[in-house]
Amino acid sequence: MKIQKLLFDLNEVYSRKFNFENNKIKFNKKTKYSDLERIGHTILFELDTKTDFIFHTDRNDSLTYDIWRPKIDSLLSVHK
Repeated sequence: MKIQKLLFDLNEVYSRKFNFENNKIKFNKKTKYSDLERIGHTILFELDTKTDFIFHTDRNDSLTYDIWRPKIDSLLSVHK
């Protein structure tokens, strides 16, 4: 259950990141859908890369949680 919460929070960090980047361009009249797609693809690539790095290791779930919980909490506080 802790690992699922960790994954949920990691997705929340990247969701906030996407919204932040989206808000920077959404009221620009020159913004195109392709600009939003580019942001989405970039953020999704970062999320997938981070998820693979965190969860596809030889570490057990408990150690993974202990290492990444503080890091993800820190990211959540930065991307409010």
